[in-house]
Amino acid sequence: MNIELEFPILNKFEKEKKVIELHKEGKTYKEISKIAHKNFRDIKKIITAYERKAQREECNQSSPTKKPPTSRQAFKLFREGK
Repeated sequence: MNIELEFPILNKFEKEKKVIELHKEGKTYKEISKIAHKNFRDIKKIITAYERKAQREECNQSSPTKKPPTSRQAFKLFREGK
């Protein structure tokens, strides 16, 4: 009995990556479920977490860089003897 798998056996992180890739390709939850062997609830969690992370990174990039606190600036100047 020689059975070939459609995809090699993946660990948890590889499956999550695969779910995200399939989502980006526009696949439905049903299609993703069949390919990645995950249930809809798990797929939803993975995609939601990915979208939140992407949104946070986008917000961090769009906001101007923060200046260090005044106390840190003062300590740096003190160390430099200014």
